[in-house]
Amino acid sequence: MTAQNDLDRTLRSWFHADATATPPPEPLTRAIEATRNLRPRPALVAWIGSARIGAGKRNGVRDGIAALRPAFVIALIALLVLALAGGAALVGSRLLTSLPFPVRHVYQDELVSAPDLPSPMGAPLLVTLLDGHVLVMSTSRLPNTSLLYDPSTGVSVPAGPMVSPDRQVGSAIRLQDGRVFVTGDGVSQVFDPTTLQFAPVGPMVTPRSWPELAMLPDGRVLVAGGVRPDGSPLQSVELFDPGTLSFSPTGPMPYGGGPMGLLPDGRVFVASSPNTQIYDPRSGTFAYAGVVLPGGVTGATALPDGRVVIVGVTGFQSGGYVGAWDPAEHTYGEVWGGSGSHPLWTATTLDDGRVLVIGGRPSAWAGVLDPATGQMAAVTAPPDGRPSSTRLLDGRVLIVGGLGDGVGPAVQVFQ
Repeated sequence: MTAQNDLDRTLRSWFHADATATPPPEPLTRAIEATRNLRPRPALVAWIGSARIGAGKRNGVRDGIAALRPAFVIALIALLVLALAGGAALVGSRLLTSLPFPVRHVYQDELVSAPDLPSPMGAPLLVTLLDGHVLVMSTSRLPNTSLLYDPSTGVSVPAGPMVSPDRQVGSAIRLQDGRVFVTGDGVSQVFDPTTLQFAPVGPMVTPRSWPELAMLPDGRVLVAGGVRPDGSPLQSVELFDPGTLSFSPTGPMPYGGGPMGLLPDGRVFVASSPNTQIYDPRSGTFAYAGVVLPGGVTGATALPDGRVVIVGVTGFQSGGYVGAWDPAEHTYGEVWGGSGSHPLWTATTLDDGRVLVIGGRPSAWAGVLDPATGQMAAVTAPPDGRPSSTRLLDGRVLIVGGLGDGVGPAVQVFQ
């Protein structure tokens, strides 16, 4: 700051002397050379320190302000820092509330017990809501009941009543606005988590029970397959529009329905067996997508790289298989077939790209598949065979109930 002060004094003596010629060259040159590496000063501070640019007489007011320059600069800098800090805090808070960034869960590959449901619900339908709660709907015991389960506390709150509680429900999916679309036994309804109430929707184009559901990029729901009221299988498909709560036809679907997975490009892979197919929502048409291992397809889950992991059973109690479908080549290959006498029922993609597979009958079996290596690592199984599962917002997996010999209200969490 010494060089800066020398320059100030040189210029001030020249300004205040009413000089009309140029300032003394040598002191000015030395001062300028010494200040070349200094940060340029704000115009306001330069004006206060030098009275004004141009000829003029001394001014007591301006000289007084100049004397206060250091304090003024410090105060100005302090105010600027406070303003920037406040603005950063405000922007940061807005980003935290409006742009939640996903956090990848680090798994311990273990099941831990959580508080049980108030009463047994068999293998219920589970849907994770936008606030982290889980909508639990009974499927095997009439009348149907529903509740909200809080995974962080284990507290359950009754919901509903459901539409036509004397009819079973079989399929459900969370809509983009946070509501839940539910179908089953010829009845369609929407659950509103803000009121905890169900409301009827429809009717469907074709009455059906237990169809497969897939969320399209535009928010509509693809409703595929299922069975007629008389129990015969359906190959027809339709679309549910959450905005109008109405159904419209699409398709047709050349093969039977099956578990579905949404591909990165917005199309839907249908793991029908043995012929698979892809639905394109832009054209409303299906296309053949290759052959999978003959047998029962029980679950499918899309991976981040676009592949789809398919699990199924080779016999009701004989064994299961795991395969992967490649969207680039439309080819299928077996990934793992070592489940022995354990049929496989569900597949859930984890935050790290691996897949939690649950199977077994009558007792349960569970393992974690690494699609990159094809290796399956067995983990502790749930207490009941064929339980229900859903991935929570934090990446863990909630596992509830089952259809084995010891069917009960048990709840566990894979973490």
